[in-house]
Amino acid sequence: MARFCSEFFIEYYLKIIGISLLMFLVGCQNKDSNTEVHVNKTFNGVLTAQEASVDIPGFGNVDGLYLYSFRSRDGVESGPSFIPEVWALNPGDFLFYELENRLPCVPERPEGTNGATMSETNVHTHGLIVSPMNAPDGRYGDNAFVKVNTTEKQAGSVQDCLEITSNDMHHHHAKQEAPSTSIPYSIEVPVSHPPGLYWFHPHSHGVSQQQVARGLSGLITIGDIWDYTWLKCQLFGEGTDNPCKSDKEAAEESDLRNKTNVDFIVLKDLQVERGPGESWHTVKWYDPGYCGEDEYPILEGGVCQGQNEDKSDDGIERKWLFTVNGKLLPSMTIPNDTAQIFRIANVGATVTYNLELRYGDTLLPFQILANDGAAVGQDADSGLVSKGDLVLFPSARLEIYLNRGLICDALGDDCNGSDIAATLNVTKWECPDGDPTSCADLWPIGKIMDINIEGLDPSEPLQPAGAELSVGITRLETIDKPLVMSSSLCSDGSQPGAPLGKGEFRTIAFWNGDVNEDETFTMMTDMTPRNTPIKFDVPEQMTSEWLSANKFDEFDHDRLDLCITAENVETWVIHNISDEYHNFHVHQSKFSVIEISEHGDMTRDTSPNVLHDNFPIPPGSWIKVKIRFSNSVAGKFVYHCHILEHEDKGMMSVIEVVPSNVK
Repeated sequence: MARFCSEFFIEYYLKIIGISLLMFLVGCQNKDSNTEVHVNKTFNGVLTAQEASVDIPGFGNVDGLYLYSFRSRDGVESGPSFIPEVWALNPGDFLFYELENRLPCVPERPEGTNGATMSETNVHTHGLIVSPMNAPDGRYGDNAFVKVNTTEKQAGSVQDCLEITSNDMHHHHAKQEAPSTSIPYSIEVPVSHPPGLYWFHPHSHGVSQQQVARGLSGLITIGDIWDYTWLKCQLFGEGTDNPCKSDKEAAEESDLRNKTNVDFIVLKDLQVERGPGESWHTVKWYDPGYCGEDEYPILEGGVCQGQNEDKSDDGIERKWLFTVNGKLLPSMTIPNDTAQIFRIANVGATVTYNLELRYGDTLLPFQILANDGAAVGQDADSGLVSKGDLVLFPSARLEIYLNRGLICDALGDDCNGSDIAATLNVTKWECPDGDPTSCADLWPIGKIMDINIEGLDPSEPLQPAGAELSVGITRLETIDKPLVMSSSLCSDGSQPGAPLGKGEFRTIAFWNGDVNEDETFTMMTDMTPRNTPIKFDVPEQMTSEWLSANKFDEFDHDRLDLCITAENVETWVIHNISDEYHNFHVHQSKFSVIEISEHGDMTRDTSPNVLHDNFPIPPGSWIKVKIRFSNSVAGKFVYHCHILEHEDKGMMSVIEVVPSNVK
């Protein structure tokens, strides 16, 4: 695959008999970034999750974070970091590492959860279309069910944390037990994998929100952004949508790319507090209403003032930090005669960002190149140019292009050759009924980044970029082909769900609310092929009997909620019948949204040329999606709401994909 940087070299020796496995991955780095997100050029070693302190530029030192560090096989070590180095991989590469758990021994569970304790963790490679199954040598794939307890002891105790928690190290569905101190992973990235932006984070049910909120998350890239994006034409070997027609065109394209900065914008929030005489440290339990729930809290310098539950003055100082690339209110400059691509990722636990790029009262336009790690499929004449907001629910990634000519066109007389001081802001967003309090938390709003654009000139060309449709789209359009059957049974002994005929779909639904004075987060899945939507007769007062009758359940590792055959294109209708937003996410594949109900969330693109791995659904709405699971991802995994508070409290289900009879 062509690259606009150094070639990517791979050396690995696979263990057959008595031969140790060695793997050396070297990635290529984007044009130098002035936002200081570093790319890890090797990934073969030990990833350690641990408690550590970190300096937040613009704020100061904070204790008690949960952070990753990495030690390569050749002894090179990067210390604990709030923004870990990017894992830079290519299609066909392996992720080969051990996860070492050195987190504190905290044998407690967050309120309202019944899963893991804070001492147990694992790693999920979010958005990657990779196998959840174990490797032949017993190492783990992208297995969301396996977890490992810490090697640390509880303060004042001589017992191992595993003994204190009395909780199996490897919860249900783990095929083999890993060593007690680590989880060995071996994850192959298919050669056909879409290049793009992905991320990794803990997926230990019950504590995912708390562990991510303390800092455990980082970015993954597959391939290079120029594998699917171009400015005027595609260089040799990059694709067939719009190839350069001459050496002159290719030289012009190369020159334009050299004048285009590619930078990450990593969005992470952090809640901290300190008592009299104490240093700043992370809060024990993350709270989505930390700065108040009655009106939008205001960010000053990227920070809002936290408060305790009864809003009284208890002598404890509280702050909620909204960082960009690990800094408070960073500043960057787009030099004269230079375009800009931002690769934006919300790698926090629960916050939704409604971002806008603004100069004074003017919203600046941008072009969406890729969504959730998949190029959206467009040409330079029909680019998805937006002057509106960028809504990023937890786990969302968007890659955007800032063209100087388009910005100048929006500025009018303010485009006169001088610099402009633009800002990246978090702004309000409305619920479908116009009341922002009716469907979601009121997230803090305000400026989070300064962006200085130098020397805008009225003569700048109006040249949108292009993006080649990611692989996999056409495979979702095979519903009229013969249906694929399987000779395999599901792991619980049942038959896989009947393949869907034309116009048929399966039903999934989210619901949460108070039952018997306890807040409940549940899902239901109906495998029955249907061609008309289920009508949920929702009573004003939910009851456990109503939930049971409609198959709504909290997450259970041992229950199989959906079992289907690989290689068929599935159509699902996903309802949200609760009174707040939910964010649908599925592991091991991507989906296209083909229909959306009235009052659905129109902030996300619903073109069939756009693939997603998460999609927000407003209360009282539904979406219809097409999805296909290949034989290469056969196994057990999950789908859930990716607002991690909701997932941890039970809004998650187990799916099994059984291999089909085709190869």
